[in-house]
Amino acid sequence: MKKTLVAIAALATVGAAFAQSSVTLYGKIDAAVGQVSQTQNGVNTAAGNVGTQIGGSALALQNSRWGMKGTEDLGGGMKAMFQLENGFAGDTGAAGQGGLLFGRTAWVGLSGPFGSITAGRQYGMMDNWSAYDAQYGNNLSAVGYAHHGGPAAGLLATAAAANVNGGAHNDQTRYNNTVIYTTPNLSGFTANVMAGPGEANKPDGSKGGTYFGVTADYKNGPMGVQYNYEQLDGIGTASVSNGNISAWQVQGSYDLKVVKLHAVYEQGKSSASGVMPIPLSAAAGAIVPNATDKGWGIGITVPMGALTFTASYAVEDQSAVNMATGQVSAYSALARYALSPRSSIYAGFLNGQDRPSAATAAASNALKIKNDMYMAGFQHNF
Repeated sequence: MKKTLVAIAALATVGAAFAQSSVTLYGKIDAAVGQVSQTQNGVNTAAGNVGTQIGGSALALQNSRWGMKGTEDLGGGMKAMFQLENGFAGDTGAAGQGGLLFGRTAWVGLSGPFGSITAGRQYGMMDNWSAYDAQYGNNLSAVGYAHHGGPAAGLLATAAAANVNGGAHNDQTRYNNTVIYTTPNLSGFTANVMAGPGEANKPDGSKGGTYFGVTADYKNGPMGVQYNYEQLDGIGTASVSNGNISAWQVQGSYDLKVVKLHAVYEQGKSSASGVMPIPLSAAAGAIVPNATDKGWGIGITVPMGALTFTASYAVEDQSAVNMATGQVSAYSALARYALSPRSSIYAGFLNGQDRPSAATAAASNALKIKNDMYMAGFQHNF
């Protein structure tokens, strides 16, 4: 009898321990029917006009993903936590983020009365812009296109159109080998500090890819405002080396119930030794040296029961080596209808334009480029 009671007590203890832990499997699958088109100096390009397509990554409202996240109660208000997230194409099943198993995010951390500390592959501080965007950073975001090298530009990028979205600060989005400290919520105010030491030495012995970023966020009733900053040092290629990029932005929103207003202003700059690339834009993994960009954007969200309408406009002026190189702008609109709390259908479009300055066009044969993207699709969250 004693053995039976001991066994029951042991099982109850184990059950209580497991009850204090949780692991959640979650995900999002998004696929759309859509079309992209491109003109260069008013002439249709073959690569940018292939007709109707089924899209599940850039040609969809959001990128598909699945992940796991969990917590364990350690007592005294302390918790262990983790998140692993995989990206894939909803139309083909192909792996995203270069085939990484958990390319979207992979981190582990601790939280408590002090806030939280997480370490791993994480989103950079400038990526917080999506929280205040009318399109919430989806693939139809005008702010995403103009300020952050959005999907339509990437979808249609060709060698002849290399000047598209070649600003001083073109977001990397995620950074490996980083640590983030997040403060507790202090009456609506929270802050993050993110650092990455850089784990690759450059040929001259200096550290490569060191990262630092901060976010300060304040929410009070219908109003919210946020400041983001990040800097990445020791980057470049053989011809453009020892570079650094930095950027900051201020953004906010105000909810009037019948409509929600959004606004953002951003600046970025870069510096590097080496040769200015022609065209005046960054190759993959490189930066535009001695460049600056400044941009702003506005948007609205109109809730109408199960239907939500959003629209946004954004522009960014770019310069390099003390001369204007051009302007990127975009406008977009989206209608989304919730079939349930987890499933929705949508339809929308984005128009983006890259207009090089006369000096840039003369120096590098840069083209005036117009990109259009239309889509209608279905999204399910689980």
